[in-house]
Amino acid sequence: TPTLCVNRHKAMRILLLLLLSVVLVTIQAQNDMLCSTYNKNGAAPVTDKKSCETACCTGEGICGGGKEDFKGTNGAAKCGCKSGSSTRDLCLDTSYVSTAAMLSTSWGFALACIAAVTLRALHV
Repeated sequence: TPTLCVNRHKAMRILLLLLLSVVLVTIQAQNDMLCSTYNKNGAAPVTDKKSCETACCTGEGICGGGKEDFKGTNGAAKCGCKSGSSTRDLCLDTSYVSTAAMLSTSWGFALACIAAVTLRALHV
């Protein structure tokens, strides 16, 4: 029926807008977590294992030897803080490439493609 089609089109538009919003929020969150610009509570940007340890303690309050989880190099770093059995991601430079980062980006792109194909199939 015509009313059902109109409601389906509106629903798909809303779905697409929500998906785009999630992608944009994710991108902004990643930009806010750059190691090269980290400065929470006066901690210096994360460039190596020592600065990752300082960021964990000064910036996050997670102190003690071996609490940092640093990977990469200056400008292409990833830093996390170990708390108990879990690790809290502190920062990630865009130049740092890991399988997890590539996978999450791939999933976001795949979802955007699915939404676009669905909208095209419905002629919205």
